[in-house]
Amino acid sequence: MHRSNGWLVGFRAVLAPCALLLTGFGVQAQTALSQDAAVSPKRAQKVGDVRHYRLMLTIRSKRAEGEHVVLVAEKFRTTTKEVQKDGSFSLLDEFESGTATVSGKEINILPLLPAVTITRSAEGRFAAMAEKGNVEGNPEAIGVLQQLAAAADNFLPTRATKTGDRWKIAYANANRMLGSAKLSGDAELTGVEHRGEGETYNIKFHVEDNGNAQDPSHSEGSLTWGREKGMVRFVQKGHGTFAGGPAEVELQVTLEEPTDLKPEKAKQP
Repeated sequence: MHRSNGWLVGFRAVLAPCALLLTGFGVQAQTALSQDAAVSPKRAQKVGDVRHYRLMLTIRSKRAEGEHVVLVAEKFRTTTKEVQKDGSFSLLDEFESGTATVSGKEINILPLLPAVTITRSAEGRFAAMAEKGNVEGNPEAIGVLQQLAAAADNFLPTRATKTGDRWKIAYANANRMLGSAKLSGDAELTGVEHRGEGETYNIKFHVEDNGNAQDPSHSEGSLTWGREKGMVRFVQKGHGTFAGGPAEVELQVTLEEPTDLKPEKAKQP
């Protein structure tokens, strides 16, 4: 797939755009998901809710001079700015830390990361806008953001489901690092855990695009979804495009529990 010269220049110069492929994700769509009966796991969001996440991204991109491996680690918070009864919402993602490691060298990329606002309409249409950040990399960040924000719409079932059930999925994919523009496949509920704050559902999925012989793509992953917490963990690994060429990408996003956010106590001498 074609990429602008500006994007390639940015990649070769400081690899800043790779750092901007990092995002938050938000409020879930209405679904039915239960071991026994039809229920909705829709978490009661309210304006002002703040969630903290940890993101890990591995990109393996082949070039004429060899393989480039980029490792990105970030922490960000997602603040709920608006929620409506019709399913529409607005979120603000702000990064708290970020590093990129290239050829063994770690770079602080926090100054390059944008603040990103993502919205979902009542009809399920997503839009995102980045402020500040990097002009060349922000469009890529928006693509990843929309892909993650739509995970609930794309992967959760819409009818009562029990462990072992499978269902078809199909969606427009905004994140070209993990697939082409339109993907389809299947998902499966692999288990339900009962934790202190309600049920947690484990889902695995596989998607591909067989309609484009020139640019085939496929990916697989898993989604851990809590009835009270929403998205707890999201993992996806597959083939796509990065900086104008083919790449293998693995994305991991994990909700940080309150205990993870407590500062470490200073050791006594």
